[in-house]
Amino acid sequence: GPQTVNQETDPPPDIETMQREHREWHSEYATWMNEISAWQHEQHLAEAMLYQLERALPDHIRIMAEHSKSITAHEKRLYEHENRLSDSLSSGQQGAEPIASLVEAHRQQEELHARECKQHDAFRSLHHSAMVEFKRIAKLMLQIDS
Repeated sequence: GPQTVNQETDPPPDIETMQREHREWHSEYATWMNEISAWQHEQHLAEAMLYQLERALPDHIRIMAEHSKSITAHEKRLYEHENRLSDSLSSGQQGAEPIASLVEAHRQQEELHARECKQHDAFRSLHHSAMVEFKRIAKLMLQIDS
Protein backbone atom coordinates (compact mmCIF):
# COMPACT_ATOMS: atom_id res chain seq x y z
CA GLY A 1 0.00 0.00 0.00
CA PRO A 2 1.00 3.67 -0.04
CA GLN A 3 3.75 4.56 2.43
CA THR A 4 3.65 7.84 4.30
CA VAL A 5 6.99 9.47 4.79
CA ASN A 6 7.63 11.34 8.02
CA GLN A 7 10.19 13.82 6.81
CA GLU A 8 11.53 14.50 10.31
CA THR A 9 12.49 10.94 11.29
CA ASP A 10 12.27 8.61 8.25
CA PRO A 11 14.95 8.47 5.63
CA PRO A 12 13.56 9.37 2.19
CA PRO A 13 12.71 6.30 0.04
CA ASP A 14 15.58 5.26 -2.19
CA ILE A 15 15.51 5.78 -5.95
CA GLU A 16 14.68 2.10 -6.69
CA THR A 17 11.71 2.16 -4.28
CA MET A 18 10.40 5.35 -5.89
CA GLN A 19 10.83 3.91 -9.39
CA ARG A 20 9.06 0.67 -8.38
CA GLU A 21 6.14 2.68 -6.95
CA HIS A 22 6.03 4.75 -10.14
CA ARG A 23 5.78 1.56 -12.24
CA GLU A 24 2.93 0.31 -9.98
CA TRP A 25 1.13 3.62 -10.33
CA HIS A 26 1.54 3.67 -14.11
CA SER A 27 0.18 0.11 -14.21
CA GLU A 28 -2.82 1.12 -12.07
CA TYR A 29 -3.46 4.16 -14.26
CA ALA A 30 -3.43 1.94 -17.37
CA THR A 31 -5.90 -0.45 -15.71
CA TRP A 32 -8.13 2.46 -14.73
CA MET A 33 -8.03 3.92 -18.23
CA ASN A 34 -9.05 0.53 -19.70
CA GLU A 35 -11.95 0.35 -17.26
CA ILE A 36 -13.01 3.92 -18.05
CA SER A 37 -12.89 3.13 -21.77
CA ALA A 38 -15.14 0.09 -21.24
CA TRP A 39 -17.49 2.10 -19.03
CA GLN A 40 -17.71 4.90 -21.60
CA HIS A 41 -18.64 2.34 -24.26
CA GLU A 42 -21.37 1.01 -21.96
CA GLN A 43 -22.56 4.55 -21.21
CA HIS A 44 -22.97 5.20 -24.94
CA LEU A 45 -25.03 2.01 -25.17
CA ALA A 46 -27.10 3.20 -22.19
CA GLU A 47 -27.58 6.55 -23.93
CA ALA A 48 -28.85 4.74 -27.04
CA MET A 49 -31.20 2.64 -24.89
CA LEU A 50 -32.43 5.77 -23.13
CA TYR A 51 -33.16 7.31 -26.52
CA GLN A 52 -35.15 4.18 -27.48
CA LEU A 53 -37.02 4.36 -24.17
CA GLU A 54 -37.85 8.03 -24.73
CA ARG A 55 -39.31 7.10 -28.10
CA ALA A 56 -41.14 4.02 -26.78
CA LEU A 57 -42.77 5.66 -23.76
CA PRO A 58 -45.21 7.86 -25.77
CA ASP A 59 -46.25 4.71 -27.69
CA HIS A 60 -46.97 2.95 -24.39
CA ILE A 61 -48.90 5.97 -23.14
CA ARG A 62 -50.95 6.01 -26.38
CA ILE A 63 -51.59 2.24 -26.21
CA MET A 64 -52.72 2.57 -22.58
CA ALA A 65 -55.12 5.38 -23.58
CA GLU A 66 -56.52 3.15 -26.36
CA HIS A 67 -56.93 0.29 -23.87
CA SER A 68 -58.83 2.66 -21.57
CA LYS A 69 -61.13 3.80 -24.45
CA SER A 70 -61.70 0.19 -25.44
CA ILE A 71 -62.80 -0.75 -21.91
CA THR A 72 -65.19 2.22 -21.84
CA ALA A 73 -66.66 1.16 -25.20
CA HIS A 74 -67.06 -2.45 -24.03
CA GLU A 75 -68.82 -1.35 -20.88
CA LYS A 76 -71.13 0.89 -22.93
CA ARG A 77 -71.99 -2.14 -25.10
CA LEU A 78 -72.62 -4.16 -21.94
CA TYR A 79 -75.10 -1.54 -20.66
CA GLU A 80 -76.87 -1.58 -24.05
CA HIS A 81 -77.00 -5.38 -23.95
CA GLU A 82 -78.44 -5.28 -20.40
CA ASN A 83 -81.09 -2.76 -21.52
CA ARG A 84 -82.07 -5.03 -24.43
CA LEU A 85 -82.36 -7.96 -22.00
CA SER A 86 -84.55 -5.89 -19.62
CA ASP A 87 -86.75 -4.71 -22.52
CA SER A 88 -87.14 -8.26 -23.70
CA LEU A 89 -88.11 -9.45 -20.22
CA SER A 90 -90.56 -6.60 -19.59
CA SER A 91 -92.26 -6.80 -22.99
CA GLY A 92 -92.89 -10.53 -22.80
CA GLN A 93 -93.20 -12.40 -26.11
CA GLN A 94 -94.90 -9.73 -28.23
CA GLY A 95 -92.47 -7.42 -30.04
CA ALA A 96 -89.57 -8.69 -27.98
CA GLU A 97 -86.15 -9.13 -29.55
CA PRO A 98 -85.60 -12.79 -30.48
CA ILE A 99 -83.75 -14.58 -27.67
CA ALA A 100 -81.28 -15.95 -30.26
CA SER A 101 -80.03 -12.43 -31.08
CA LEU A 102 -79.67 -11.62 -27.36
CA VAL A 103 -77.69 -14.84 -26.84
CA GLU A 104 -75.47 -13.95 -29.83
CA ALA A 105 -74.90 -10.41 -28.46
CA HIS A 106 -73.99 -11.97 -25.11
CA ARG A 107 -71.53 -14.36 -26.76
CA GLN A 108 -69.86 -11.43 -28.57
CA GLN A 109 -69.64 -9.48 -25.33
CA GLU A 110 -68.06 -12.52 -23.67
CA GLU A 111 -65.40 -12.69 -26.42
CA LEU A 112 -64.63 -8.98 -26.15
CA HIS A 113 -64.45 -9.22 -22.38
CA ALA A 114 -62.03 -12.17 -22.52
CA ARG A 115 -59.81 -10.36 -25.05
CA GLU A 116 -59.74 -7.21 -22.91
CA CYS A 117 -59.04 -9.26 -19.79
CA LYS A 118 -56.04 -10.93 -21.46
CA GLN A 119 -54.77 -7.56 -22.69
CA HIS A 120 -55.18 -5.99 -19.26
CA ASP A 121 -53.29 -8.82 -17.53
CA ALA A 122 -50.41 -8.40 -20.01
CA PHE A 123 -50.37 -4.63 -19.36
CA ARG A 124 -50.45 -5.12 -15.59
CA SER A 125 -47.43 -7.42 -15.62
CA LEU A 126 -45.45 -5.36 -18.16
CA HIS A 127 -46.23 -2.05 -16.46
CA HIS A 128 -45.29 -3.31 -13.00
CA SER A 129 -41.97 -4.83 -14.16
CA ALA A 130 -41.05 -1.79 -16.25
CA MET A 131 -41.79 0.69 -13.45
CA VAL A 132 -39.81 -1.32 -10.86
CA GLU A 133 -36.78 -1.39 -13.20
CA PHE A 134 -37.22 2.23 -14.23
CA LYS A 135 -37.27 3.44 -10.61
CA ARG A 136 -34.31 1.21 -9.71
CA ILE A 137 -32.19 2.51 -12.61
CA ALA A 138 -33.16 6.15 -11.94
CA LYS A 139 -32.11 5.70 -8.29
CA LEU A 140 -28.76 4.17 -9.36
CA MET A 141 -28.04 6.87 -11.93
CA LEU A 142 -28.80 9.65 -9.43
CA GLN A 143 -26.31 8.13 -6.93
CA ILE A 144 -23.49 8.83 -9.39
CA ASP A 145 -23.80 12.59 -8.81
CA SER A 146 -23.63 12.33 -5.05
